[in-house]
Formats: sequence, structure tokens, C-alpha cells
Amino acid sequence: MFILENQKNFIEYTEKVENVISPISVIQKKEDGQAFSQIEKLKSLQQKIKSTELIVPIVGGFSAGKSSLINSFLGGNILPIGIQPETALPAELRYSTTDYIEAVTANNRIDKYNLTDFDVIKQKIKSEEYRYLKIYLNNQNLKDIQPLVLVDMPGYSSPVQGHNSVIMDYTAKGIFFIFLSSVETQGTLQGNILDELSIINGINKGFSFCLSKTNLKAPSQVEEIKSIT
Repeated sequence: MFILENQKNFIEYTEKVENVISPISVIQKKEDGQAFSQIEKLKSLQQKIKSTELIVPIVGGFSAGKSSLINSFLGGNILPIGIQPETALPAELRYSTTDYIEAVTANNRIDKYNLTDFDVIKQKIKSEEYRYLKIYLNNQNLKDIQPLVLVDMPGYSSPVQGHNSVIMDYTAKGIFFIFLSSVETQGTLQGNILDELSIINGINKGFSFCLSKTNLKAPSQVEEIKSIT
């Protein structure tokens, strides 16, 4: 992935600079009078680069299989599947040593829930005006892909106006996109997905396009759909 390669190159560059200036590092003064060295500044910069989150939205129409794909990656049925468009929210997945959920409102208030509280959150989505979820999991696969943050997005053509504005937010924040389309669409992409692909391509952001539910079609039919998608 282009962004990760740039991140790696920048870290390697700062490490080379550190090796060069280490013998002649100059002590400077912060505004509060505390001393610090150029080496300390570089190490701080390296840590910031390593820990900067990189958002990877997984997008597609409703029932395209986004949550099922993520559950397969996580190795368990973590995210609910088959939910209604009216109760769908973007769900950001992060590694943590403990499992919990943060529901974030439009004014950035955060309500904390247990991982088993998806039904409770679903009941509160409209009244609490939640905008997106942060799901923290003690999951090795999430730990391994840090600082990538996978995002299970609401489906396109959502009847909820707020969802469309959130999707646009993630178009700006995302650094790479995974587009998922079900073979049940017979290879015909929804117009708004094509529009989004055009936008992402126009702003030079990378994406992958995947077919889901291929088990519902014969291999020959899947190949035919791939050829016209």
C-alpha cells in the first residue's frame, strides 16, 4: 500500500538522520526551559509516524457482505450481520487488550458499552444521534495490522440522510478503500458506488474491488460476472 510504504520510508529517513547527527547532537531549550536534544525530537517524530492511524473503509451496497468479510478476518462472529439500514453505523475496529465499544455522537460525546450491547446500541441510535462506533477488540489480527483501522461502513443508497454525510467524511479520511459487491447484483454496480469509485480515483487514493457471496453462483457464472464488472 502506497501510504504504508511512504510511512516506512519516512521512518527510515529519520533513523538515518539520527545516526548522522547523534555524535554532534545539540541540546536546545523548550519554552518551559527544559532541555531536549535533536535526537529526542527525532525519536518523538518516529513514534508519531508509527502510531498515526490509517483509515481503511470497507464499502459497498447493503447486504454485500461487509460485516461477514470483517468477521472472517477477525476469526469470529463479532459484528452483527443482516442489520437494517436505519440502524447501521460506521464501525471502526481497533486493537485493545480489553473488549469494549465507544458510541460517538454528532457533538463528539462518547458513550461506552460492552461488546455484547449491540442490541442496546441499535435501540439508542436514533434517540442518541450516534454518528459512528469505535469497537476495541483483543484480537491478534487487528494488532498485526496496526496502525491500519478497518471501518465497516453503512451500505450505499441508505435511506438515512445522516449516513450519506458520514460516508463522505470517510471518503476524505480514508487512505485506502475496499469495495465489496455481491455476485447477486449480476455484475451491475450501483450508480452511487461508481460515483464514489470515480471520486476516489480522482483524488489518487487506492482501492481494491472484491466480489462477495461467490458460493451462490457456479464458478463459470462468477467468472462471467467478473469479466463484466
